[in-house]
Amino acid sequence: MLEPSLRMDFPLEVGTAGTERKSENPTVDQLMPEINSEDPHPLPAGVADLQREIEDVKALVRTEPHGNDLRMLLFTVAASHDRYESTLVPLPPQFRAVVGYGCQVKKLRSAIENNWPACRVIPTMFNSPEELQALAPDDVDAWHLLHWLLVPNVTYPSFRRLSILNLGPLCRNLGLGQPTEEPRQLIGINYEMIDLHQWKWRLQNDEQRNYAFLGLPLEKVYRFLYTGHLDIPPGEPIRLHHQMEFALLLSQQQELPAEQEQQQEQEQQQEQHSQQGEEKKKEDQKQTLCWSKSVLANTQQRAIIICELPAELDNWMITSPDRHFLELLVQDSTTLKPCYLLMFDEPVAAKMMQQWPGKPIEMQPLPGRSLKKGTSHRFSQMSNYVFGRLDALKRLLKGSNSTEATN
Repeated sequence: MLEPSLRMDFPLEVGTAGTERKSENPTVDQLMPEINSEDPHPLPAGVADLQREIEDVKALVRTEPHGNDLRMLLFTVAASHDRYESTLVPLPPQFRAVVGYGCQVKKLRSAIENNWPACRVIPTMFNSPEELQALAPDDVDAWHLLHWLLVPNVTYPSFRRLSILNLGPLCRNLGLGQPTEEPRQLIGINYEMIDLHQWKWRLQNDEQRNYAFLGLPLEKVYRFLYTGHLDIPPGEPIRLHHQMEFALLLSQQQELPAEQEQQQEQEQQQEQHSQQGEEKKKEDQKQTLCWSKSVLANTQQRAIIICELPAELDNWMITSPDRHFLELLVQDSTTLKPCYLLMFDEPVAAKMMQQWPGKPIEMQPLPGRSLKKGTSHRFSQMSNYVFGRLDALKRLLKGSNSTEATN
């Protein structure tokens, strides 16, 4: 039997069994750092949260590009308007004024204009942490804003694009007039949770439901869909219609009387200037949007919202005497539930209004004989009288001819 020292190729000292051999070459230790050593270049604070938010935005844009593109466009139109205090509601938290109430609108518009890409480009951006570390503070604010706007919220609506082929059957089922032209987009609006303190919609167990078209200027759509409120003069009712062409007239930009007077004064001043100054001003007015990379930004848009009417308006339909279309008046905008959003190009909307009145909705006949039925009844009586006199004349002529033949 061999001695223990001869059975071991490398005798181990006491207390060193199972340990690794230390390398005698110093270059090996330099090339093989320890596993538990800290990263020499750790990510800055907040980059991990920013990366998570960007991944959420990329996933949302990838699954619903058209709905999120429209959401960004509506927000941009509200932020680019001159009266942004009333259109940009709700206001992003990171762009609120430091002191008092207000918005850092210049910073907001600059962040959108310089950092918001097109929706088709968003899924391909920022695939490595190194790109996130190179972002400027304005870029970070822009992506935080995009995450606040696009990520689903229980109190804010979500958009889903629907096929245009569903518009005709949808209007028939809702009792609305058929469109003469197709819109650019048909968007379904969904609210995950109804806040009873904010909304005054009818209960879900109500069987009878009525719908109507609401035409709004594009800058007012964002506030109405997110809060349910409309910036209208006191005492002015909200007008809804069952005919799409009539609602398109109200989708034009509405101006207050004070603004109309200011516009008239500006027009008088413009007449005194040269034609070159007027053309330059028109070019400046066209470049008002701070984000022009939307798929709908190539032409002016008009918006129509299909709203569910409150229960108290079921028996309060009035008739517009000049257009002979159903018109409904609502005093509280929070009682209207937005269901669908229709976006029309300006040339298509103009063509629809030129083809007025389209296909009107027939009203329910009133009790008693209507004017149309009375006129047709009198016409039938007159025709029967004329035909009777002609038959009598024929018989008279036939009798006279027979007497002459016998003679």
